[in-house]
Amino acid sequence: MTDRAYFEKGLAEMVKRLQPQTIIVYGADPGYMFGKYKAMGIRIIQFDSNFAETHKTVIA
Repeated sequence: MTDRAYFEKGLAEMVKRLQPQTIIVYGADPGYMFGKYKAMGIRIIQFDSNFAETHKTVIA
């Protein structure tokens, strides 16, 4: 099983057990992974990782 598969299983179990209203994501929040939770009405708040922040391109 891949790391992504473990994460997705753990995320599903967390949502099942805790029934959160909001999930905070540090890093990317791909739709294929979080879309179903958004559709359930769970608010997803995403923060870019430090790596992503430092590698953003400034467009003038």
